[in-house]
Amino acid sequence: MKVHEKIRFMRKSKGWTQEDMADSFNCKILQSTDLSDDKKELEHELEKARMLLQQQEKENAYLNVNTSKLFDSYQKSDETTCY
Repeated sequence: MKVHEKIRFMRKSKGWTQEDMADSFNCKILQSTDLSDDKKELEHELEKARMLLQQQEKENAYLNVNTSKLFDSYQKSDETTCY
């Protein structure tokens, strides 16, 4: 028997509702809508983080390409320079 099943069993054996049990522990009952709203908000935040990461990867790829071109052109100009 899992923990939540044991809790349900004990609660029902005493004839308590979920509200009764919550009142006895001075806490509120989490409604499924509360959880689904939290889940939606977390999914939204996760999607924003994914988009930021993708943008950062694109910027890094762009900078690496430009940086390598810059270093290549610098090395070529340095090889042709006579001191």
